[in-house]
Amino acid sequence: MEAKKSNKNIFEAISVALVMVLLITASFFFYGRVIRENYYGTVGEFLGIFSNFGAAASAPLNLGKKVIILEGKATAKYFNKNTSEQFSIMWGNFLKQKNVVFDVVSQDDFANKNLDTYDILVLPFAVCLSDKDIAKIKEFASVENKGIILDGYTGARDENGKWREASFLSEIIGGYSIKEVKSEGGSGSTASIILDGNSLLSSNIAPGFRLEVNTYNAPLSAGIIEPRVEIDGYWEETPIVYKKKFSSSETGIVHGKYIGARFVWLGFTMGAVTGNLADQKAWKSLLDNIFNYVSSWPIVYKDRWPGGKKTAVLFAEDTEDKFENALNAAALFTEKNIPCTFFCVPELAKKYEKVFFSLYSRKNFEIGLHGIEVYQGQSLKTQEERLRAGKDTLEKIIGKNIRGFRPPLAVYDKNTVQALLKLNYDYIAGDDLKQASPETIIVKKNKGLSFGKNILFLTKFPKTSNDDYDILERYKMQDKAKMLELLKQDFDNIHKVGGLYYYSFHTQLMAEEEYVDVLAKFIDYVKEKDVWIATFSEANDWSVKWSLGMDISSAQVSPNRTSIKVTNNSFNNVENVKINMLLPPTKKLLKAFSERLGVSVLFSEGKDGKVVFDIQNIKSDESITFDVEYE
Repeated sequence: MEAKKSNKNIFEAISVALVMVLLITASFFFYGRVIRENYYGTVGEFLGIFSNFGAAASAPLNLGKKVIILEGKATAKYFNKNTSEQFSIMWGNFLKQKNVVFDVVSQDDFANKNLDTYDILVLPFAVCLSDKDIAKIKEFASVENKGIILDGYTGARDENGKWREASFLSEIIGGYSIKEVKSEGGSGSTASIILDGNSLLSSNIAPGFRLEVNTYNAPLSAGIIEPRVEIDGYWEETPIVYKKKFSSSETGIVHGKYIGARFVWLGFTMGAVTGNLADQKAWKSLLDNIFNYVSSWPIVYKDRWPGGKKTAVLFAEDTEDKFENALNAAALFTEKNIPCTFFCVPELAKKYEKVFFSLYSRKNFEIGLHGIEVYQGQSLKTQEERLRAGKDTLEKIIGKNIRGFRPPLAVYDKNTVQALLKLNYDYIAGDDLKQASPETIIVKKNKGLSFGKNILFLTKFPKTSNDDYDILERYKMQDKAKMLELLKQDFDNIHKVGGLYYYSFHTQLMAEEEYVDVLAKFIDYVKEKDVWIATFSEANDWSVKWSLGMDISSAQVSPNRTSIKVTNNSFNNVENVKINMLLPPTKKLLKAFSERLGVSVLFSEGKDGKVVFDIQNIKSDESITFDVEYE
C-alpha cells in the first residue's frame, strides 16, 4: 500500500510539473506573439536584453581586467537596508555577462583592502563613505589607466550618515550644483535624459535618444565646469521643442579623467532605467560602452548619420492656404540646392496643378500627404478611407509612390498608425515632442508567427523645433532678427546632441514673400554646419537601415583582441558596410582578419585612434565575424 501511495504521489508530482511546463511554454508562445506584433525590435533582442542581467554566464575569461565592487553597508544602514547588496548583485550579473573577473568587498574591509591587482572600481550608490574610504579611492585613482564607475551622490555623507561640507563627488566629476532631479509625476514617476549623440558612450544608440529613468532612488543632476570632463546626457524636464538650451548645469551622465583614472558617473542607479524595451536596449549599449571606456578597450560603432555627419536636418512645407506661395519655397530651395519635402493637401494640388507640377517635377523635392481633417478619435475605417483617397489622388498626379503623411496639428492615434501600415506608408511626420531621433516601429502584417517579409515598418519623425506657426501666431513675433535667432537657437540645441532637426513651415506663414528672406538666412546658417540635409524618405531609409537593418556587436576575447560581428537583418544584400573602431591612446592596430574564406577586411587608420573597416558584400540575413588585434 505504501509503495502504491508513493507511486501515486510521484505520478501526481510529475503531472503537475508537466502542466506547469506546458503553461509556461504557452505563456512564452503567446507573449512572444504579442511582442512580435507590437514592440520595437525583435523577440531575440527582447529576450537577449533581459537575459543579460541575470542569467548564468560562462567562466570568466582572461581579459586582463579585474573588477572590485564596493558593497556600501553604511549607505544601506542610513538609507535602505537592501540597497548595498541589491546593487552589488546587479553589477555582478552584468560583469558575468562580460566574462570579467570580479570581487565584492564589504565597506568594513575596503579601507584596508589591497587594490593593486584590480583595474576597475565600481561604487554603486556609495553615498556614505568614511575619510579612509575616500583616501582609498584617491589612492586607486592615482594609478594611470585605472577605471572607476560611480553613481548617485558618492561620498556626500560620512560613515555615520552626516553631510560633508565639501563634496567628494564634485571633486571627482569637476562639478557643482548637485541636486535631486524633480519629476512632476511625484512618487513612482520617471525622469528623462537626452543622450548626446556625439558622445563616445552613446555609440550605437539613436542620437538624441530619450532615456526614461525611474526616480525612486532620487536621481541627481550636476553642473560641469572642468574641461577634463565630457557630457554624455542631459536631464530633460520639458519637451525638446520648447527647451531653450541643453545646459552643462543639467547633466546626468558624464565621463573623463580623475587624477590618473578614467571615470564614468551616472546620476541614477543600476536598475533605475524603465522596463520599456527601447530604453533597455539603449541601456545595454550604454553599459557596454561605459565598461569598454573605463577598461581602455576599443569602442566599435556605426556612423550615426550618413558620411559621419553630426546632425540630420529636414525641411518641410505644409502646403495649405495660399498654395501658390509654395513657389516661393520651391525657388529658394532650388537656389540653395538642398532637399525639401512638401506635404500637400490633395484637393489643393488638383486646384493649383501648375504650382503643384513645379514642386513634384524638381530635383531634391519629395511630395507627402497632408491631412486637412482631424484624424485623432476617428474610426479605423474612416482614417483608412481618408489616407487611401489622399494617397491615390497624389500618386495619380505625380506618378510616384507617396510614402509619408503629416497629420493636421501633428496629432493622431493608434487607428492612424494601423491605417498607415495597412496602406504601406513608410513614415509619419511631426510626432512626439520628447526626443531628437526618429523611431522605427515594427508591426506584423498577419497574425502568424513567421517573420520574413511579413513585417511592416513605420518611422515616426519627432517635431524638434518651434515651427513658423509658433513663431508668427503663438509668440506673435514681428521682428525678423528675433525670428532668425529663435530658429538658430532651436537648431543649435539639436545640433549640440547630434540629433534630428526638423523645421516645418507653411505656405500661409513663412512662405509668404515678406518672410522668405528669414528662411534663406537660416538655411545659409545651417549649411555652414556639419549636417546631412535630406528628404523625409531619405531619412526614413537611413533610419530603418541604421536601427533595424545592420546590427553591430563586439566582444573582448583577450587583452589585445576584439571580435566584431556584423549582421545584415535587411531583406537586401549590402555591397559594403563601414564600421568604426576607436582605439584608446595607448593602443596601436596590428591587423584585422576573418577566419571565414572569401571575406576580406579592409581598413584605414585616421586621427586620434579611429579605424574604419570596410566589409564587402553582406547578404540578407548573413553575419560576418572578424577579429582585430592591437598592442
